[in-house]
Amino acid sequence: MRAFDWFRTSLGPVEGWSGCLRTAASLVLALPFANVLLWGSDLTVAAYNDAYRERLGEKPEALGRSILEVWPEVRETIAPQLRLAMSGETVSFKDVRFTLTRSGVPEEAWFDYSFSPIRDETGNVAGILNTAIETTGRVLAEAARRESETRWRDVFDHMGEGFEIIEVIRAPDGRTVDFRYVDINAAWERHTGFPRAMIVGKRATEIFPPEETPFWIEAFGRVVETGEPTHIERYFPPANRWLELIVYRLGPGQAAVLLRNVTERHEAAKRLRASTERQQIALETGLIGFFEWDVVAGVVTADEHFARLYGIHLDAAAAGVTLAPLFDHIHPSDRHAVEAHVAGALASCSDYETGFRLILPDGATRWLLARGRCAERQGRQASRYIGTVVDVTEAKVAEAALRDSEERLRLILEGIHDYAIFTTDPDHRIDAWMPGAAHVFGWSAEEVLGQPAAVLFTPEDREAGVPDREMATARREGMCPNVGWHLRKDGQRVFIEGSVTALRGPDDRIRGFLKIGQDVTARKAAEERQALLMREVDHRAKNALSVVGAALRLTRALDLPSYIKAIEGRISALARAQTMLANDHWIGADLRTLLRGELAAFFEVGAAGGPQAEASGPTVALPARAAQPFAMAIHELATNAIKYGGLSTPTGRIAITWEKEGWPTEVLRFRWAESGGPLLEGNPERRGFGTRVLDGTVRRQLGGTVSLAWETSGLVCEIEVPLLPIPKMVKLAIEP
Repeated sequence: MRAFDWFRTSLGPVEGWSGCLRTAASLVLALPFANVLLWGSDLTVAAYNDAYRERLGEKPEALGRSILEVWPEVRETIAPQLRLAMSGETVSFKDVRFTLTRSGVPEEAWFDYSFSPIRDETGNVAGILNTAIETTGRVLAEAARRESETRWRDVFDHMGEGFEIIEVIRAPDGRTVDFRYVDINAAWERHTGFPRAMIVGKRATEIFPPEETPFWIEAFGRVVETGEPTHIERYFPPANRWLELIVYRLGPGQAAVLLRNVTERHEAAKRLRASTERQQIALETGLIGFFEWDVVAGVVTADEHFARLYGIHLDAAAAGVTLAPLFDHIHPSDRHAVEAHVAGALASCSDYETGFRLILPDGATRWLLARGRCAERQGRQASRYIGTVVDVTEAKVAEAALRDSEERLRLILEGIHDYAIFTTDPDHRIDAWMPGAAHVFGWSAEEVLGQPAAVLFTPEDREAGVPDREMATARREGMCPNVGWHLRKDGQRVFIEGSVTALRGPDDRIRGFLKIGQDVTARKAAEERQALLMREVDHRAKNALSVVGAALRLTRALDLPSYIKAIEGRISALARAQTMLANDHWIGADLRTLLRGELAAFFEVGAAGGPQAEASGPTVALPARAAQPFAMAIHELATNAIKYGGLSTPTGRIAITWEKEGWPTEVLRFRWAESGGPLLEGNPERRGFGTRVLDGTVRRQLGGTVSLAWETSGLVCEIEVPLLPIPKMVKLAIEP
C-alpha cells in the first residue's frame, strides 16, 4: 500500500494523512475478513485487506479510485446506501444478490455487508468502513436444500403408499404409553379413510377407541426402542379395513410407517376360499365334470361326473368317446354356435368357453358351461385340450327369474307417474331418478343426477334447514315422513306426501336414501276448495238465517194464514236463489233465470191476451254473494206488485230492463216499472217491510243504491249495484 503512488489521488501522500485516516487504514489491514476503507466525499479506496483483494479478482487496482468506479456493475444498488452512511447512519444487509464480473464472466453472488461511518477528529463523517462477507455458498446450499425438501415432499405427497411419521410418548419410567402423528401424506388419507385435519398433531389415544390403541403403541414403541423394522398386516376396525404396514425407526423417538389398504386382497382371498369350498362341494355333488380331448385322435376321455352329466356309461367315458355322440346331446338351437366356438379355438390354438343346453336321455334339459384350455400343440395345430363342464341350470333359472323380476319392477316404476321415486347417496346427492320423479318434478335424469336433493325443497324450507333435519332423522330412526310443498323445475310448487328411508348395507353403514312421495297437489287444492266452500256455506247459512229472522220479526199480517203465506214467499225466494247457486257451484246466478223463477206465471199469456211481465237486457251473472240479496229484493217487488200494484189486475203490466256499464268495475242498472194497476195518489204514508228489505239488501248488503217513485201509472224502482269487484259483505241490517 505504501508503494502505491498516492500523490496523484485526492488523498495525497501517506505522510500527509490525518491520524484518524492512518488508524482506520491500519484497522482494515488487520481484520481477518474482507474490509475496505473509503475516504473523502468521492469515497476513494484508501485501504483494503488481502481477503478483500480476493473479492476484486481480475479487476484493476482499486486503491486511489472511487468505489463506484471499482464496482460499476452494482453502482445503482450501493450509491444510495453510501449516501446514508456518509450522513452518519450505519446500514447493513443480509444475503443480497449481486451480479459481479469475475474472470470476465458475469456471475451471481450473495453477500452480507455493511457501511459504517468513520468520523475524524472534529466528529464529522470523513469515511466509510465497508465490511463484506460472501454468503454465496450458504445461500446456494440452502436453496438446494429447499429444492430437495420440495422434491421429496412432492414424492411424499404423490407416492401410492400411505406414509406417516410418528413420535412415541414415554412415561417417566421409559415405557411407551402413546404416540403422536407428526405428518401423513395424501395417500395415507385414501388408504385409511381418515382426513389429515383429524390426525396430524393428535395422539393415538385421542383419535381411536381404547381397545384398539394398545397393540399399535406396543408395536411402534418396540421398533423405536430396538431399531428393528417390523411388518404388520391387521384388520383395523375404526377404518373397517385391512391394513398392511412396514414400520422402521426414523430417528430418536420417531418411526416411519409405509401403509397400504389391502382389504380387497383379503376379500379376494376370502372369495377364493369360498369358491374353492363351493368347487369341492360341486365336485362331490357331481355338478362339475372333467374331460381331456385328444384332438389328433378325435377322442374325449372324462370322469364319472362328466359321464353322469352327459348320460354316458362310465366305462365308455374312461376309455374315450368320439365327439359326435357328445354333440348329438346338445340342443339343436345351440349346436351350431358351440361348433363354431370350438372350431375358432382350434384354429387359433386358444382357450374357449361356451354355454349351451344339453338334452339328457330322459328328455330333460340342463344348462352346461364348458371351458377348454389348449394344453399341447404340434407346430401350429392344437393337439390336446383339457377342461371342465359345469351344470349351471340353477344359475340360469335364477338369472331368468331375476331378469323377469327386474323387468316387472322397471315397468312398474316407469308406469307410476304420480309417485316421485328416487335415491340419493349418503351425502344426499341424487344418484337414481325414476320416470315418476321426472313427471312430478319436471327434471330429466340428465339434469338432476348429481345435484343435492335440497334443490327440490322450497327456498324457505332450505333456509330453515328442513332437508338436513329430514336426513338426520332418517339416519337416526331409519325413516322420516316427507310431507309438504316442494319445488318443480319450472318454479311451480307441488304438495308431496311421502317418506325418506335410510338404505343400509350388510355392515349397517348408510349406503344412501330412498325417497318416495305422491303428488297430492290436486287433492290438496280440492281440500282447500272444500274448506273454502264450507266457510262460504256457513257464512251463507248464517246470512240466510239472519234474513229469515228479520222476515219473521218484521212481517205484518191481519191473520195467521196471511202471515204464513208472506213468510213462505220470502223464504222460497231465498231457497230458489240458493238452488241456483248450488247448481252453478256457487259461481253465480243468472239474472234472467232468477226473474223467471220469481215471476214465472206472469211471463206466460195472461187474461188480456199477452204476458204481464217482460224482461229485457244482456246476460248478467250475479256474483254468489249478490244472488240471495237481489232475489229478496225482486221477491219484495213482485209481492208488492201482486198485492197492490201492476200485477194485482188482469190488465196490469211490469216492464223489467237492465244494462251493464263500466270496466273493469261493472255496474248493473236495473229498472222495474209497473203500469195498468190501481192509480196511485203519491208516496205511501209509511215505509213497509218490503221497502225496508229493498233498502237493507241493495244499499247495505250490495253496496248499491235504490230509488222508488210512486207515479200515477205505477211504481218505478231503479237499482244500481256494482258487479266487479264484489263489495265486501256487510252485516244484514234491516231497520224496523
